[in-house]
Order: sequence, then C-alpha cells, then structure tokens
Amino acid sequence: MVSYLIGNVEEIYSDSILLVTNSGIGFTIFVLSSDKFVKKSLVRLYIFSFNKDNNFLFYGFNKKELFLAFKLLNDVQGIGPKTAMQILKNIDIDRLFLYIANHKRNELSLISGIGKKADRLILELAPKINKITLNNIPYENVYNALLTLGYDANLLGNFFNNVKDNLDEGEVFKQAIRSLKNA
Repeated sequence: MVSYLIGNVEEIYSDSILLVTNSGIGFTIFVLSSDKFVKKSLVRLYIFSFNKDNNFLFYGFNKKELFLAFKLLNDVQGIGPKTAMQILKNIDIDRLFLYIANHKRNELSLISGIGKKADRLILELAPKINKITLNNIPYENVYNALLTLGYDANLLGNFFNNVKDNLDEGEVFKQAIRSLKNA
C-alpha cells in the first residue's frame, strides 16, 4: 500500500495530475482541485489507492484531514472513490461532518453526490463522528439564508471553502451574492 508520494508535478489535467517521483516513476493522481497545482513544483500527497478491474487508481490529498475524510466516505456502502471526490469538492469537511453528526438529512441530500445516500451516510458515519453543534460552522446563518434563497448547495460549498474566517456575516453575504450572481 502507498501511503504518500513526493514528486514533481509534470502535467496538470482537469481532475488529475501527473506526479513524477525522484526514481523517475510517473503516477496519474486524481485530485480535488487540479488548479491548485503548479507545473514543476514539488508536492507531497497522501495517497488512497483503489484497484478497479486490475487498474490501480490513485487519489491524492495535500492535507491529512481530507485524506481521512475521503477514506471514511469511501467506506460507506454505495459510495466509491468518484462519489467521495465529488462530495469533497462540493462541501468542506467540517460542515459535512457536522451535518452527519447532527443528522441533517435535508442539508446532506442537497449536496451533489449524496442525494438519496444521506440516510446511509448518517447511519454509517454518525457513530464515528463526535457530536458538535451546528453553531460552530463559520457563517452558518449566511449559508442557510443563501440555501433558502435557492442557491445551489454545490456552488455555496465552493464559495464557502474559499471565504476568510475573519469577516462579519454581512460582508460574507454581500460577497456571496456578487460571486454567485456570476456563476
């Protein structure tokens, strides 16, 4: 089993990168966001390997928390690596785990990749996640208000993954409206 890889980014694709190690071996690695990588840069990625039809697929994460979240999601019945990647692309892991721990089925079902699997996620993962109140999610009120206004949960997930933590809710709401209006 491969735990992590260190190498240079040789190619960048829409959903993956080509990572070449010092030994000269090149690995195609599926990543959450390929636009965060720079060609010829040295990176270290935690690796999840998956054998599908005698082909090894590699999924890479620059943060251990994302890697562990991916592994947890992948262990849920009916969720494979592609779906786990789609889920993590659309919601930050803190919000995801808080929804699961607090049995927020409706919120989970709005996330692309989850849909009808929300009950399964709650059933299998809630016992593994410590109970935390939803009040601990930054800008939860703004997120819920935008969701109520009809904004897509996936677009909201992408927006909130990039918001700084030191803004007031009014400013975050304004930024969200401006950003999501163009999406």
